[in-house]
Amino acid sequence: MKHSQLSINTLLLVLLILTLFFLTLTFNFYITDNQHFVYLARSFLMGKLYFVDQFESLQDLSIYNNHYYWPLGPFPAILLMPFVFISGLFGKFFYQRYLQYLLVIGVFYLASEIAKKIGFKKFDQILWALVFTFGSAFIGVAWMPRAWFFSQVITVFLLFLAILEFLGKKRYLVLGTIFGSILLTRLTASLGILFLILEIIIFTKKTLPEKGKNIFILLLPFLFSLLILLVYNHLRFGNFFEQGYNFQILKNDALTRKNLGLFSIKHLPTNLYYFFVKSPKLILKFPFIVNDMNGVNIFVTSPYFIYLFFLKNRYRLSKIIWITVMIIAIPIFLYYGIGIKQYGYRYSLDFLPFLFFLLMQNYYLSYKKISKQFGLLLFFSIFINVYLMLMLLNR
Repeated sequence: MKHSQLSINTLLLVLLILTLFFLTLTFNFYITDNQHFVYLARSFLMGKLYFVDQFESLQDLSIYNNHYYWPLGPFPAILLMPFVFISGLFGKFFYQRYLQYLLVIGVFYLASEIAKKIGFKKFDQILWALVFTFGSAFIGVAWMPRAWFFSQVITVFLLFLAILEFLGKKRYLVLGTIFGSILLTRLTASLGILFLILEIIIFTKKTLPEKGKNIFILLLPFLFSLLILLVYNHLRFGNFFEQGYNFQILKNDALTRKNLGLFSIKHLPTNLYYFFVKSPKLILKFPFIVNDMNGVNIFVTSPYFIYLFFLKNRYRLSKIIWITVMIIAIPIFLYYGIGIKQYGYRYSLDFLPFLFFLLMQNYYLSYKKISKQFGLLLFFSIFINVYLMLMLLNR
């Protein structure tokens, strides 16, 4: 009887996985606009740092010396270059969605492997992977392969890759290269390298020279990536520290907020409101719940994170993970932008993989396996996120 129940649960889980990835594939191939990184890859292949293609909308582009630039990091475009080049030989356009779908599968796989490294059994490993991929703000970028979201899918993939490497071979040169790639994608997320530096300094049982050597190896590729970014900025804008945000084409509320400062304490209330407080609207007709296009709070998208405040910090690295999360969050919460036409507070994806890792670690050390009550909460998180995303995409 018990074996039969296990087989039914496994079958239902497989059906859920197939359904969710079918929906992911469907919406990835439904959205074809805002292919900025593909166009930037085309420009790079032509030896240009500015866009050589025309755009349907100039929103968020940076204009300088009569050329249009993309202020986001160049790594996604570099990653796309071989695909864009090969497809160009056949006269075909290579959409971001082709690579994004594979990266979403990669995020699912990496999350399950991290759960495996922590000690969870197979069913729990898959459930953890499912709940991050489809039961968090990540679903909002996974299902919409637009340029801004594409860069965040890459960032999340790289952060999980770094966490898995940390739990495995822990090669500092590899970790530094991963965080260097993150730096060239989303600068704020690259601050996560602080976790590794603090772990070396505080928890590694090495001599001081050995710790210094490991930090040097870790930072070498990271600083090389920083040099690339600085030179990239200077070649475009004549300023090592200008990414193009001061030349962005903005309108309406975004322009009003930016006039208060690119980073300012004045932006803190708005960002904290959308991260902690903002909820969907309840209405008395279908779809009954309407998601705000500027996002909803983390406890709607990921109610299971409430457990972070009740679990004991049994994992020995808990404190430095919290410190890392706060360091990443500071510039995000002080930034003028909150993200628009999105699901959830997507900028939090720069630190959510660390919080998710912390939750998995402390939950395992407390309970060893997912309880029925917690499992129901995880499945509810998947359901509510999928439902809200479907309603959002159908608006």
